[in-house]
Amino acid sequence: MKAGIIGGTGKMGRLFAPVFERAGYDVLVSGRSTALTNEQLAGTCDLVVVSVPIRDTVRVIGEIAPFLREDQLLCDFTSLKTGPVAAMLRSKAAVIGLHPMFGPTVSSIR
Repeated sequence: MKAGIIGGTGKMGRLFAPVFERAGYDVLVSGRSTALTNEQLAGTCDLVVVSVPIRDTVRVIGEIAPFLREDQLLCDFTSLKTGPVAAMLRSKAAVIGLHPMFGPTVSSIR
């Protein structure tokens, strides 16, 4: 199974990539400096996590939504839920709105 983190080169993405790897996922990341685009990641992964700044979250979800399928899971790592969850629900994917109760400076998600 593949997990993809859009914004995976950022602080939260770098925190969670090894978590998914330890859980047995092949992890792909996209970001501003990666050759892999958000759209390519969205079309490839079983689990897609959006981990971008809140000001960009709804826009990014809108850009990847056409590439998502019913057999995928789409999640976000944002504190605000109304806009991101509404945007995710417009995709074909199953949706979970997540809000980690910590930031990227923690040494562990325990």
